[in-house]
Amino acid sequence: MRGIFQTPIFPQTMSRNRFQLIQRYLHFIDNNAAGTYEEHLYKIRTILDIVVNNFRTSFIPDREISLDEGMLGWRGRLQFHVYNPSRITKYSILVRMVCESSTGYICNLQIYDGKCGPLTETVGFLLEPYEGKGYHLYQDTYYSSVHQTNELLQKLIRVCGTIRVNRGLPKVMIEDAKKLKKGEVTFRRNKEILLISHQDKRLVNMISTLHAAEVIETTSRRTGVAKKKPKCVIDYNTHMHRVDTADQYLAHCPFIYKTVKWLKKVFFYVLQCCLFNSYVTFSKNNPNSCKSFLDFMSDITENLIHTSDAVSSPSSSDESQGSSRTPIPTSTKRSPKNDPPGRLDGKLKNHKLVHIPSTKIDKTPTQKCRVCVQKNIKKETRFLCAHCGVPLHPEHCYTQYHMLKHY
Repeated sequence: MRGIFQTPIFPQTMSRNRFQLIQRYLHFIDNNAAGTYEEHLYKIRTILDIVVNNFRTSFIPDREISLDEGMLGWRGRLQFHVYNPSRITKYSILVRMVCESSTGYICNLQIYDGKCGPLTETVGFLLEPYEGKGYHLYQDTYYSSVHQTNELLQKLIRVCGTIRVNRGLPKVMIEDAKKLKKGEVTFRRNKEILLISHQDKRLVNMISTLHAAEVIETTSRRTGVAKKKPKCVIDYNTHMHRVDTADQYLAHCPFIYKTVKWLKKVFFYVLQCCLFNSYVTFSKNNPNSCKSFLDFMSDITENLIHTSDAVSSPSSSDESQGSSRTPIPTSTKRSPKNDPPGRLDGKLKNHKLVHIPSTKIDKTPTQKCRVCVQKNIKKETRFLCAHCGVPLHPEHCYTQYHMLKHY
């Protein structure tokens, strides 16, 4: 019955103790140099710089890109975690992303650490690789303003997004928008910057340097009823959801585990972003492939395991010369759950105490004494009975276990 629930790939690949030690001592910077850093992300800055640079240089996105926020859930103590009551993950670490609109590829990202500077600097950092190249940017109300749009237009980045009324909308337009009925539109234009208000279920204010004040007919996805909308609203709904698509992929196949160290959680989140970008690149280069993101990650994991096995196993030439590599240490064999039938055979000469075999990780392993556990005493021993395979303390516990039926 027990074998039905076993997953043999884990003990065959790595022992539990080794896996826990790797997680425990996972680190990315020398702590002795910590005094030279003042930013909050200095412990993972090296990894972030490498990853972000690879994101930028390994993939050239299409013309349409989107700017939005990803959320990494975190409810522990942290100086720069944020609270957003409108999201499902209310307490989180904020990750700002630039994604390709067609695939969701994460082109650039920045983790908010409370010291990112003004919003203009953040947007400038995220969009720096795309300046002067004629990209079309879709963004939400948090980043949109008339001043910001004008600056991006000078850098040959055209913008389409929702905008708040206090981010540069003229007072005349605000007053006209209040009088609109459902389906009506009002707009103002200043050279290439278009401001448009559309009354649907609620009032929607848009800013665009891509569109004219054009209203086209569209069909509702839910009801199938035909209605008219500004073209900038339709294009915004089409291209803006790709950051959410990236979040959706990461949430469906997570391998981030609970930890009290925010540093490790950020690292595994960035690692997931790398896997997602690899999947997008693979899918784009292999359009006929039907492989899912989960299958893609499974293939990578399997290849990494086979690669590590090939590196750790000795070659034929090594074997011929009598040399061999150090094998991957295995975990200490667990003691049997039930007492063996021969423990009360009276032949104490056959029941010898030996040291619990050591591993490369743990030179002096210990286990809980069987007799002490029955007495609710939490004591461990370095010895076990070679015949029974049960950990025992010498003398008193050893004698009780082999002489008494109810020890």
